[in-house]
Amino acid sequence: MQETSNELSCGVVVPNEPRASTYIASNADVGHHLPGIQTYPILTTKDGDVVDTTKGDTPRMRATIATSGAEPIYVNGEPIDLDATGLAADPDGARDALVMNLEDPRAHVADQEWTVTFEGPLPGFNGKNGDLRLSNGD
Repeated sequence: MQETSNELSCGVVVPNEPRASTYIASNADVGHHLPGIQTYPILTTKDGDVVDTTKGDTPRMRATIATSGAEPIYVNGEPIDLDATGLAADPDGARDALVMNLEDPRAHVADQEWTVTFEGPLPGFNGKNGDLRLSNGD
């Protein structure tokens, strides 16, 4: 009988390398160790004041959606779907979201802390829009 670890990605095991010391899974036996976030992002100002994202004109942190469609994100080990705009589709309303790359789950150290800082728009790009188009799928 073959047993499996039921991990999110087979990238945990790499040929000719030691196995990762933590399981990339979320359950009562191993804990919440998925490439994801423990809680939804909380946006703050430079002064540390929490931004009320329920107002329509406030900035939002949106997850990047792959061209193949939105994959769920993991918040405290639970899968949460994304809406078409990259926000988490939480039962209490749309929430800010952050996607973790699952191609190499060993790159994410279990239980690490993340800080994302937005320091404002790039100078000279105000009011300019563009499309990113990749040639040959690269």
